Amino acid sequence: MLTDAVLFEILELAWIEAAYALLELKILDDARVQAALEHLLAVIKNIDEARHLRNARRAETEVRH
Repeated sequence: MLTDAVLFEILELAWIEAAYALLELKILDDARVQAALEHLLAVIKNIDEARHLRNARRAETEVRH
């Protein structure tokens, strides 16, 4: 199970990766920049959804005990 610290580290790395990608793409067309941003948003949403699911399971387990 991933801890919050690990999830936030993954999120931070995703932001850093996206920043470098955008720096590299600055000379290219806006469609490629838009695609990079959409990919980053999908990664962030997946991390956030996983965190919410994990927290819900944790709360459910605590209620049982």
